[in-house]
Amino acid sequence: MEYMQMTLEDWLQTKAKLQAELLGIRKSFVRIGFFLRKIEESKGYENDGYHSIAEFAKKEYGLEGSTVSRFMAINREYSIDGYSEQLRPEYEDFSRTQLEEMLQLPEEDRTMITPDTPRAEIRELKQFNRQEPDPGQAAGFQELVKSFFHENPDILREVYQAEGEIDRMKEAVIPSGNRSYRKGIYFLVMQDEGLKVKEFRKNPEPVTWQQFFAVMREIFGEELPEEVIAPAQKEENQKETNEETREETQEEANENKQEREASLTERTETNAESTDPGTEESETGSDERIGGAGENDAGGGVIAPAQKEDSAKAANEETQRKETEVYVRNTLSNLQISIVKKAWEKAVEDAKRLIQYLEELIHESRG
Repeated sequence: MEYMQMTLEDWLQTKAKLQAELLGIRKSFVRIGFFLRKIEESKGYENDGYHSIAEFAKKEYGLEGSTVSRFMAINREYSIDGYSEQLRPEYEDFSRTQLEEMLQLPEEDRTMITPDTPRAEIRELKQFNRQEPDPGQAAGFQELVKSFFHENPDILREVYQAEGEIDRMKEAVIPSGNRSYRKGIYFLVMQDEGLKVKEFRKNPEPVTWQQFFAVMREIFGEELPEEVIAPAQKEENQKETNEETREETQEEANENKQEREASLTERTETNAESTDPGTEESETGSDERIGGAGENDAGGGVIAPAQKEDSAKAANEETQRKETEVYVRNTLSNLQISIVKKAWEKAVEDAKRLIQYLEELIHESRG
C-alpha cells in the first residue's frame, strides 16, 4: 500500500472536514430526538396502525425502546430552547456517550464536565449524588485539600519543586489535564481552566488554581514539610539497603557454591583412589590371591576389597548427606534474610538454586 503525502493545506482541510462530520453526528442525535418527540406528541404513529412511538420505531427503523427514549431525552436536555433541531453550542464537542451519561445530572453539575472528562468520572459523580456520604471524612475545603495531598505525597513534592511556575504546578496535579477527587461530602474536579468543588446536595462552586495552592500553603507551610520529605528519603534508603542485601546474599551464595564444588571434587578424587586397580596395593593383593587359594576360600583375601569399597561408599554417602543438610540450611537461612529485608528477587533466585540443587541430587541418586 502506498502512502499519500499531504500538504499542510490538505491536512488542515481534512481536519476541518472531520470535525464538521463529527459535529454533524452529534447534531444528528438532537435532530433524531426532535423528530421522534414530534411524532410521539402528535401520535403520528397511529397513521400507520401503531400503538406507541416505541412500536413504530422498532418496526420501521429497528430502534429499541431504550434507544428511542435516549434520543428524545438528548433533544429535551441539549437542544436550543429544549425543543428544536439545533444542539446547544456548549455541548458541540461532547460525544453521544457523554451526553447520555450526563442526562441524570442536574444542569448545575454538568458545568463540572468537559469534553475531556472520562465517562467513568461522570458515573462517579452520579454515584456521589445518589449515595449519602460520610460527613466526618472531610469537614471543609481545607480538610479536602489536606486529604488529597496526604494521599498523594509525590504530587505535593512535585508542586513544591515547581513553586512559582503555575503551569508546572498544575501539570503536577493533573498530568492528563483532568482529575477528580472524592472525599466525604465533597467532590472535587480539577481541570486546566480551574477547579470546581461540589458539596453533597449543593451546587458546585468554582475555585481558582491560585486559591487551591494558597490553601495548600496554609496547611503545609511555605516550604516542603519534613514529614513529606522523610518518606522519599526513607524510600531511597530502603532501596540502598535492598541493594546491599542482594550483594551480601549473592556473596554468600557464591561462597556456598564454591564450597559445594570443592566438596564434590574431593569426593570424586576419594572414589577414584579407592577403586583404582592399578595401584601397588592391588598388585600385592593379586599376588596374595594367586599364592593363597586356601585363604581365599576361607573368605580373607577376596572379601576385604569389597568390604573396603562398601565402607568408602557409605562414608561418601554420609559426607554427601551432611553437606546437603548444611547447604540446604544455609540457603533457607539466606531465603529468610532476603524475605525479612524484602529482597524478593534475591529470595526467588535462592529458591530456584535450591530446587535445582535438590533435583541434581535426586538425578544422581537414581543414576
